[in-house]
Amino acid sequence: MITRLEFAAIDEKIQKAIQDTLDDIKDASHGDYVLFLSDAEYKKEYDTPLSRLNPNVIDNRIDRYKDEGRLKFMSEFLSTFNFYNSLPPLHFTSGKFRCILQA
Repeated sequence: MITRLEFAAIDEKIQKAIQDTLDDIKDASHGDYVLFLSDAEYKKEYDTPLSRLNPNVIDNRIDRYKDEGRLKFMSEFLSTFNFYNSLPPLHFTSGKFRCILQA
């Protein structure tokens, strides 16, 4: 089991390493540094007295999961119903796509 003192020492080393890395990126390429930080945002719902989460986030996974579902649907839809190369008539067997095509 790790003690609080050992954890604090490790935490300090990690925070210093992160800060050093960000400083190195900023010094090497200010443009890359700005692009990296441009993906960051403040999440008000994380900034509560009961929350132990940092409200400043760099990567919001929730948005990525929303996009993943949307892009998966689009990819399946386009590969299933290729309208441009379909010489035989299209057969709509999938219910999840049929409602989209009828709209």
